[in-house]
Amino acid sequence: MGRSPSAIKQKAHSLGLKKKLGWVNQLTLEQRAYIAGILDAEGTISVKEHRKKDDWHRGRCYLEPVLAVYNTDIRLLEWLKKTTACGLISPHWQLKKGLGNRKPCYVWKTNAEYAFKGIVEQVKEFLLLKRTQADLVLALFSGKGEPQDVLREVRILNRRGGV
Repeated sequence: MGRSPSAIKQKAHSLGLKKKLGWVNQLTLEQRAYIAGILDAEGTISVKEHRKKDDWHRGRCYLEPVLAVYNTDIRLLEWLKKTTACGLISPHWQLKKGLGNRKPCYVWKTNAEYAFKGIVEQVKEFLLLKRTQADLVLALFSGKGEPQDVLREVRILNRRGGV
């Protein structure tokens, strides 16, 4: 025997015996293209830097990938969650500041590395605007990028306004 559960799952998937790879659904061609369009228009592909309170001044941190979609129509986000079988939906932080004349905004987000890789690797070929961010973050979590360089480049690419 000697095989881990994840190795067995991956082998079953490669043989077409399972619908899910890890915890992310295998997407159809149409779903992959549609999700890529949503990410290009309404989404964020990024890296989040975390520091523990006691390590703040020591420069120690860990990074996690971020895949998020913001929208005022929660039905779109519910569809994303159902279709991919991962992520959480929550009110956007700006709801706490007061709406004024704006509609409530919600966010579907996953910070889990397995979910990020599972989704982005499936939709990457259809991304037009955010393919560079996807490539950078995937490379980082595959051990091929320098963390500080990737963090800086992704921040520059995701900056508001002109680049």
